[in-house]
Amino acid sequence: MTQSLHKSMEKYYRVIQLADLRTREGRISKIIGMTIEATGLSCSIGDICTIYIERDDTNVIAEVVGISDNKVYLMPFQEVDGIGYGCPVISTGDKLTVQVSDALIGRTVDPLGNPIDGGEPFPAGEAVSIG
Repeated sequence: MTQSLHKSMEKYYRVIQLADLRTREGRISKIIGMTIEATGLSCSIGDICTIYIERDDTNVIAEVVGISDNKVYLMPFQEVDGIGYGCPVISTGDKLTVQVSDALIGRTVDPLGNPIDGGEPFPAGEAVSIG
């Protein structure tokens, strides 16, 4: 019984060792033009974050473009209307990817790879990291 318990505990100990325990949530602390400053989250340059606009239950996708002390600087990919001091920010821990396929040829897309030319949505393609 003790051997079985020990083996089971080893498995959970390994899971805890491999867990990413970085703080993934912070808050907006300053906005200057299109640059957004957030505090309280741990991330890397190029990480994608989601800024939650609580008043109208929407969100904005942004990329980490700078880090200084406990501050993270974000550049949004969308309109910043509604973003304000204290809005929650969640780091995804992922880099930006777009679905790439021949269907992109001749199309107009936004920074997230979504069609903005009135054409049909793209079929799934190969996920390629941008940056």
